Amino acid sequence: MPDSITVVSVGDLIAVDTVKNKLIYNYKSDIAKSNFSLCAANYTMQEQTHNNIHIKTFLYPEHKNKNDTLVSLFGRILNYYQERFGKYPFNEFKIVETERRGGYAHEGQMFLSSDIINNIDDKSHFIIAHEVAHQWFPHTVMFFPEYYPNESFAQYASISYMESIGIMNNQRAIRKFLILDGYLNLVFNN
Repeated sequence: MPDSITVVSVGDLIAVDTVKNKLIYNYKSDIAKSNFSLCAANYTMQEQTHNNIHIKTFLYPEHKNKNDTLVSLFGRILNYYQERFGKYPFNEFKIVETERRGGYAHEGQMFLSSDIINNIDDKSHFIIAHEVAHQWFPHTVMFFPEYYPNESFAQYASISYMESIGIMNNQRAIRKFLILDGYLNLVFNN
């Protein structure tokens, strides 16, 4: 990768080598992977700690001012889920901005679209809660490779969290989010 680009991937970064003015990123993971994702961009990286969890954000420079909002939101969601589902299973969490629509999560990280990061409204809040729930479903409570149980439990967890903060306190709102999520998955992931 050119010097101006940072690569973020699943696992731990163990080395960055330079060969012919290019950077080579080396990641390792102790967890077997059936798939992995990586993002490469000109990122602004920031690090913080929340309840002994090392949080790294990789945001585009124009969104670096969203860092504190994202970390705070993640922290509140994390606290809620830990009370219900047990200890967060990893020592680190990465929040990575991407151009891919919506959000998606691997163990210890979530990728969020620029649209979500740019406008953190109720829908964005719900998507972030859903992606954080994937740290338990499937990464702790293993349903992999079964797609529907993982998504069902992540939906349940995110609805439960949103109800707890007063955003989804009626059946109409819940149906709206469920239909929206089902539609987005059908349209964009098939």
